[in-house]
Amino acid sequence: MGTHALTSNGCRLVVNVACQSKGFLEVELADANDDVIPGYERRACDTFSGDATQHVVTWNGKAELPRNVLAEGAKLRFFSRFCALYAMRIVD
Repeated sequence: MGTHALTSNGCRLVVNVACQSKGFLEVELADANDDVIPGYERRACDTFSGDATQHVVTWNGKAELPRNVLAEGAKLRFFSRFCALYAMRIVD
C-alpha cells in the first residue's frame, strides 16, 4: 500500500498501528517520481511489530525525514503482514 505524492513541513512519520503475533510494519520513502530515497529503503526501516497509537518510524535508528524531499513531494510505501495501519501523519 502506498500514498500519492504529498508535501509536508514536518520531519517525522508517526503511525497508529496494531500488529498481531508475527505481524510487522515497514515503510519506504520515495520521491514524486517513485525513486526510492537512499537510506529510506524498506530494508533500512526498523521493523515495528507492536501496538502503538503514536509510533515514530525510523530507518537505521534515524527518525528525521529529508525535508527537501517532503517539500517537493514524497510517497510513502507501507509493507505489512498481520498488521492494521489506522493512521499516519508527518509531524515536526
